[in-house]
Amino acid sequence: MTAPRRSGGSDANTRGIIVLVAAVVVGIILLAKTGGSTTKVNAGKAAGPSVTTTTLATTPDSTPASNPSTTTVASAHDRKVMKVLVLNANGGKSQATKYAAKLTGLGFNASPGPDPAQVPKSAVYYTPSYQADATAVATALGLDPSVVAPLPQTFPSAAAVASRAAKVVVVLGKDAPTI
Repeated sequence: MTAPRRSGGSDANTRGIIVLVAAVVVGIILLAKTGGSTTKVNAGKAAGPSVTTTTLATTPDSTPASNPSTTTVASAHDRKVMKVLVLNANGGKSQATKYAAKLTGLGFNASPGPDPAQVPKSAVYYTPSYQADATAVATALGLDPSVVAPLPQTFPSAAAVASRAAKVVVVLGKDAPTI
């Protein structure tokens, strides 16, 4: 006794191939619509102790390159508790408020402060034992970590820093991008 022959075996193969081709076409269309040459993925946890930024370079046809760069900056203190003061020293309107909102959206306890005299270069200052946190703030804002420095003793907005018990102070210079 032999098993009955099934008909339509080639029909199932044909349908499978059609589904596969359709999936590839949809994938190509989606990749083409994303366009850009660089995709940033912020994988840091808002309440966590570090910021991880992965930059995925893409080729002209929008496929990911094989060598993403990852930067992880450890933060020594809880973002929700550590106070960050953002000062607008670039002459732009509401920039301290916008940058503070950006940091708050990333889980930092940030607030805008009074506008000091204008400065050409942005800086992120820290009080003792908050250097890692200042570096995490600079990285979160897309600023070069080289702008991180200890808070000067003769800081012009020292009263604002003290009244808000800020541990990290962001000074937006004229080089800070408008957001």
